[in-house]
Amino acid sequence: TDAAGATPTPTDAAGATPTSTPIPTPVLSGNFSEGAPGSAFTFTATGLPPATNLFIRINGVLLAAQIRSDAVGDATFVLSTTEQAAVGKYTTEVGIVQTIPSTRLQQAALASARYTLAADAPVRVPAAGSPPPIIIPASIAPLDPSTLQRVYLPFVVRQM
Repeated sequence: TDAAGATPTPTDAAGATPTSTPIPTPVLSGNFSEGAPGSAFTFTATGLPPATNLFIRINGVLLAAQIRSDAVGDATFVLSTTEQAAVGKYTTEVGIVQTIPSTRLQQAALASARYTLAADAPVRVPAAGSPPPIIIPASIAPLDPSTLQRVYLPFVVRQM
């Protein structure tokens, strides 16, 4: 209702074509999928909320460092592993979880990418001009293959 207590009536401008505003899907991509312990990986996130502080998680462990998306919702950051890091698979997540005050519902914008540390892989170094690296603590363990989600599908055989 407006100040006079009346409920405004929606109007349709003649000939107006409704348009939709697409909501971008957050995407995180890394420059390498594999490197030796001691490697640095550069990640680029797109489709995130603009000008927002974002968290970084490695295998579910929240890092103390935060990054900030730019005016269009993109962010670039470098994660550096230590030489003591265990070989295995790691999942990097970047995003934000916001609570909408009026509804108390949470809204999340998350993107993830994986990299593998392998003893026989080359040591990856950041490109010149990259942002300062964020050091990943060696205490973060690689993913346990037994805890990864699996989807089991039925095996169907048709006999003629």
